[in-house]
Order: sequence, then structure tokens, then C-alpha cells
Amino acid sequence: AEEKRFVFRMDNGYVINTLKSLVRDFECLDDGVRMTDTYEFSVTPTSVKERFVSLLPITITDGEVYCGDSVMKYDKDALDAVVSEERVPRKGGKTDTVYYVDLISKKLDKNMSFTFTIN
Repeated sequence: AEEKRFVFRMDNGYVINTLKSLVRDFECLDDGVRMTDTYEFSVTPTSVKERFVSLLPITITDGEVYCGDSVMKYDKDALDAVVSEERVPRKGGKTDTVYYVDLISKKLDKNMSFTFTIN
């Protein structure tokens, strides 16, 4: 079977001196995508937050994030979820509502990994 995955480094996109490596791994599944972020820090970080952004309202129920017709599953034992929204300006003086879900690590270590499954 053909493996359907791609991996890329993201640590150069952040100005965090203690972040040695951040690798994002996408694996295509029959019914969605599994995304794993693996962090390596030189010292234990004070916080780690994964942020997902949408133009559609977001709701959370028991380890699942709902956005439109999509569901993203996460480890509720490892991550706390916080939903917020913000009005952002766009051309022509109009505004859009942008919705955020922040998934915040409950435990901190120099080496961490979080997996999200999106269907």
C-alpha cells in the first residue's frame, strides 16, 4: 500500500530561542487526516499552545472540536481547550468574525508530541 504522508519542519517559523525542533507530520487516512506535532525544547517550556483558526463557529465536546461538517479529535487528558472569537477588519470597511480554538498542554516537558485526527 502506498503511504500517504508528508512531514515538514516548522521551528524556523517561530522566534522562540528554546525551541530546537517542531516537526508537523500529516498522514492521510481513509476517512480524514492525522496530524502530529512533535516539539523539542532546550529547556522545559512555560507553556505550549496549539491554535486552530476558522471562519465558522467552533464548539467542543469531550475531546472533539466541531467546526462546520468537520470534527477534530484531540487528547483531552493532555490538552485543555479554549474557544474564543475576534472581529477582524477586511477590505471595504467590513469585518469578519474569526473563531479560535486553543489547545493548551496540561503537562510540560522538553520533548512533547500532540496528535489530532480530522474527519
